[in-house]
Amino acid sequence: MDKPGPDYVRVLAVLRRQGKKQQWLVDLATNLVNNEPPRVVESEESLLPSEFVLDTSFYAVPLGPFQPDTLDFENERISLDHAGLSIFLPENSEYFTIRGFVLASGPASIPLTIRGKDGKSDLKLYSDPRTAASLLCPNDDPLGTIDDARAKLRVDRLGAYGLDGSKVAVAMLDSGIFLPHLSRINLLTGASELTRPQPRFPLPQRLPADPPMLDVANSWTPDRMATPPGGHRIDHGTMCAYNVLAVAPKATLLDYPHLSARAPGDHTVGGTVGAAADAYSKLIHFWIHNILAGSAAKYRALVVNNSWTIFHPCEEDFPPPDPRRYIDNLNHPFHVLVWILSQLGADIVFAAGNGGLPCPSPPFLHLSAGSIRGAAAYAETLTVAGCDVHDFRVGYSSQGPAVFMAPGPTPDKPDVTAYTHYLGSQVFGERSADGGTSTACPIAAGCIAAIRTKVTPVMVPPAQLFDSLRSTGRQGNGGDPGGVYNHDYGYGIIDPLAALQQLGVMP
Repeated sequence: MDKPGPDYVRVLAVLRRQGKKQQWLVDLATNLVNNEPPRVVESEESLLPSEFVLDTSFYAVPLGPFQPDTLDFENERISLDHAGLSIFLPENSEYFTIRGFVLASGPASIPLTIRGKDGKSDLKLYSDPRTAASLLCPNDDPLGTIDDARAKLRVDRLGAYGLDGSKVAVAMLDSGIFLPHLSRINLLTGASELTRPQPRFPLPQRLPADPPMLDVANSWTPDRMATPPGGHRIDHGTMCAYNVLAVAPKATLLDYPHLSARAPGDHTVGGTVGAAADAYSKLIHFWIHNILAGSAAKYRALVVNNSWTIFHPCEEDFPPPDPRRYIDNLNHPFHVLVWILSQLGADIVFAAGNGGLPCPSPPFLHLSAGSIRGAAAYAETLTVAGCDVHDFRVGYSSQGPAVFMAPGPTPDKPDVTAYTHYLGSQVFGERSADGGTSTACPIAAGCIAAIRTKVTPVMVPPAQLFDSLRSTGRQGNGGDPGGVYNHDYGYGIIDPLAALQQLGVMP
């Protein structure tokens, strides 16, 4: 639905389900996992307060038994057996996140909590700020090519050991993928398109026995989009997908165009944290069922690529130091979803952002301090800075420390650095660079997908794998020795072979 009026502010709300009541919450969450439009089949007005106008175009996101403000992220653990996982299914969830609007003169006047009509269904309100792709930066010419980056990462050696991403799903949370630019196959007819101009650096041609490049059935099409998975406008998401496959050519992509799931009344190519929450909710449901399939599971690992960010604190819905903010609050409900998916064994990778000195990207409005913000500052994510193919940090890559996250402590960010600003997909035109930490992020995600070909999350959980990637990082030009933290490179340039050797997988 559209905004009720100019005096309304969009918010996320966490609601505790009352026993078997409020079936509409379960129905909305089930609509999401079934790829159906959101439909409220029971009147929400029976319990929701009149001060809160429900956004009926948004799904309900189950949080299981967890309320954001009371969850102990460091010490709580999720059991991966059937009973432990079933608590996150819509029909069993105790808490849900919904979206709506409240009448207010400004963010500062929004109450912390709105009392439900029944005296029990209280709504705790949170920020739902705008998000956008971590854009390409400064208009310098590209330096080197994707082949130079692949050589630096020794992708040929990864492939020789069969570390190619087979049976690894990589979810691309972005603007959407245009599959024909990556394959040589017509999306609709399946016919070869050899007459269509190909990128100068095409991806390896797949064999009939190889896994599909895109898993359509387990992708997500937001309700407001008309194009199918793999058929979206060629844009930022296609560039990111290309760079994952350049390192892990047999990984299977999941298309999650949350940046195109626009907020009501928003006609830009950008999303909100709420749209990302929808995407993570669907991913959690998909991954729970993959785990429960046991030996029949389709995938051995899930990697989640997030080349998006919040450009500036002015995008926030609440002023500091409000405890409901997204960019600097660990108790935001989106953190619960990231934590759950990480606990389920998914490797979650975030772009650091393009707000670094001396040449920050214009949307960062020259605010470089704390430009690593939101989910990129979570301990559960691997946050990736950018360097060129000569190992020099690119001048716009966001630098640490990350924004202070209350209630803290905030981990050292960025974690590692990966390659960017070279000729690759040329999604934005001939001779255009694949740039920004938007490119570095999927390069790192591709490295992880390659590792996960043989190193499953059961063998090495995400936190342990990230520790290995940090401790085996290579020294950058002008940086400290690999494995030693600094604000420019994190713990160094990602080196998947060194991490594999440390883990005892390769000699």
